[in-house]
Amino acid sequence: VVIPKLKKLDINNMENLKQIWPCHLPTVEKNNVSMLRVISVRSCDSLTNIFPDNPLPMLNNLEVLKVYYCDSIESIFNIDFEIVSEMNGYISRLRSITVDYLSNLRELWRMRGVNNSNILINGFQGVQSITISGCKRFKDIFTPVTTSFDLDALINYTADEWNVLSEVDDYSIPDVTYLLRTRHHLKYLQLSSIYDKRVEVTIYNNSTTTTTPLPLL
Repeated sequence: VVIPKLKKLDINNMENLKQIWPCHLPTVEKNNVSMLRVISVRSCDSLTNIFPDNPLPMLNNLEVLKVYYCDSIESIFNIDFEIVSEMNGYISRLRSITVDYLSNLRELWRMRGVNNSNILINGFQGVQSITISGCKRFKDIFTPVTTSFDLDALINYTADEWNVLSEVDDYSIPDVTYLLRTRHHLKYLQLSSIYDKRVEVTIYNNSTTTTTPLPLL
């Protein structure tokens, strides 16, 4: 079903919903939903993907994304560089991302086929706020972490309740060093309720060779 003038999509408590759009949605059909400004999804435990692969054509007007209690989602945005040409010329207006209690979430952006770290990914450079809460397996904002990813507008980053339970599951240890290293416009950084003594965050002072630990509240 295509509703080209739809501006807000709110989906709640659909336990059998597996996808909102097909993973390989043609670009022309992505353009048909590009008027969306707000997407909110809650309590859809079978849902594996919020967006199809390479979603930029459908994010021209999207400003707010909220996803809560969807336990099958591992990543929010999937980008395949083998067909990345279909995203050329598109810029997302996304400003705010909130993900709460996605128990299997690993990263926000998952990129496949990235062979050159010098390629700057700038379709999401308008994102100003990222809030992640109760996502116990969350590790990285994007993967692979060597990718040059433009989040220069980011001013607010909040991450709460990383419940790392396994003593051998190193993949579950979150990494925020990218933000501390590159986000010079970041005004608010909150890391709290991280229940694992192995998690350590260090802020590097470029003027010296010493490091200063950042206390985790």
